[in-house]
Amino acid sequence: MIVCKFGGTSLADAVQIDKAAAIMMSDPRRGIMVVSAPGKRFSADTKVTDLLFQLAELAYSRLDTEAVMAAVRDRLVAMVLDLGLKLEIAHSLNQTLAARLLRRDLPRREFYDQIVAFGETCSARIMVQYLRSLGRDARFADPVSHGLLLHLERGHTVIDERSYAALALSLLPRKDREIIVFPGFYGGDENGHILTFSRGGSDISGSVVTAAVDAELYENWSDVDHVYAVNPNLVPNPCPIHEMSYREMRELAYIGFTIVHPEALQPVFLKKIPIAVKNTNKPQGVGTRIVADRGHITHPVTGIAAADHFCAISLRKVLINHQVGILASILNVFADEGVSVEHAPTGIDSVSIVVREVNFPPEKEERVLSQLKALGFVAPVVARNLSSVMLVGEGMLDSITVVSRAAEALAKQRISVEVMLQDYYEISILFMMSEAERERAVPALYAEFFADCH
Repeated sequence: MIVCKFGGTSLADAVQIDKAAAIMMSDPRRGIMVVSAPGKRFSADTKVTDLLFQLAELAYSRLDTEAVMAAVRDRLVAMVLDLGLKLEIAHSLNQTLAARLLRRDLPRREFYDQIVAFGETCSARIMVQYLRSLGRDARFADPVSHGLLLHLERGHTVIDERSYAALALSLLPRKDREIIVFPGFYGGDENGHILTFSRGGSDISGSVVTAAVDAELYENWSDVDHVYAVNPNLVPNPCPIHEMSYREMRELAYIGFTIVHPEALQPVFLKKIPIAVKNTNKPQGVGTRIVADRGHITHPVTGIAAADHFCAISLRKVLINHQVGILASILNVFADEGVSVEHAPTGIDSVSIVVREVNFPPEKEERVLSQLKALGFVAPVVARNLSSVMLVGEGMLDSITVVSRAAEALAKQRISVEVMLQDYYEISILFMMSEAERERAVPALYAEFFADCH
């Protein structure tokens, strides 16, 4: 079996829905379809999920929801009519949404989740009816009742391991060549209440379903032809990547690649199920294949990723390396404030803690610095507005020149590197610099390592 996940742009309107349905029907092995909420139809458009966020905020604050509700209603009506389906389908969905908006007695998180998750439900319900109208057996599979069990840990949605066995049974096809349509982005807790993943979480749903049914392939359909060696917004016309490993994709996704959600690879990684990234608008294209282990590797660097809004807290104390447990004490200071530490490079008398700025607002900074001073760090230095630029490639292990080539390329652009880290397995090299210098760093590194691509 092949599990297919379709992103928001692949389900944005009737034309895109028709393309997605045709893809599912073109190969009898494609048995499960995981769907996102309808995305943008054009650049100035608003995603349905964003409309639902607005709707939840207005309703919970007891403000007027009519304008946003009308936008959602019109969107669903247009999709249903353009697909030649009965208008009652849209009316039923809109009535369900209106009923959910009245449940303001729910806790805030629960209220928001049941509203925001409704976009995926709409996509799935409409897709099922459209497939049936084309003469294909199709079934709606609600994630909550079908066993995608979730819970919260420190505000983060976590998958219960029991989900895999439950989904393996509930997603068995009931009819020959039946297509099961599964809404992404959400599941349910022990009490049957809806819980959502973070934005882009439909990738996680697709990966979990793929692992649960032990599929032969997980196809991720979007509006891009390939995964590219670098973000096209940073370097025009970058090289396509035709094959990459799970490890490479996870490293790149962590820093900024957005083709596949960074948490989505773990379930398929454990089962060693390959992923194919494909374009809904060009279904015959080669795409990018993500595999457990790559075969013949000819290039040391597979991709370059970059992300802004990092912060480094630098600490200095003589003979810090002789203090047993000092690093644990430092990390506990950040953990107590709920701040995730991204990196912690150390020296003989110093240590730097790298965090994301969004997790380290001024009020937390003040409390953290006070506790660090209590540990004996007299003058911590906080550097904000930093960028991370990462080179990733399985081929680095067999090359001794990657670091020197990268450093020379950055030096030619007179870029000051604040931090450099290379992992033990030599799959990635991280450079930290000011956000202003990142704009020159990425093109310089791309020119150094991908000059032979064009």
